[in-house]
Amino acid sequence: MNTRTRRVNTDFDEILESVCEKIEDGRPDFSNQSHISILIEVLKESNWPESAIKVLVRNLLLQNESVRIDEGEYDKLLKQKQELEFKMEEIVRKGGRVDLNDPLSVKYRSIVNQLKRMKKK
Repeated sequence: MNTRTRRVNTDFDEILESVCEKIEDGRPDFSNQSHISILIEVLKESNWPESAIKVLVRNLLLQNESVRIDEGEYDKLLKQKQELEFKMEEIVRKGGRVDLNDPLSVKYRSIVNQLKRMKKK
């Protein structure tokens, strides 16, 4: 068994290329949860530590908060918020824990902040 630590790939061009290959249209949109999931998968394959992945995802989600959302997105965000609440409650019910840096928790806070800034017309 090889106990040598595998090298972390920090070549962002290579990481982004791998993400693009896994997305149908080849254009990542990191305000899209499925694209963030693909990024997480690629970072894990690139031997990134879990803590570094969480920080990067948190920063991406917080950056996305500043993106202007059209009025049609309000109900969609409410539904996503409810789904995330259910998922987090389910984890806790099963004896698990949702860390503040957990992608579910980060996404939930991002959605709550977006909804606070929006006014449904």
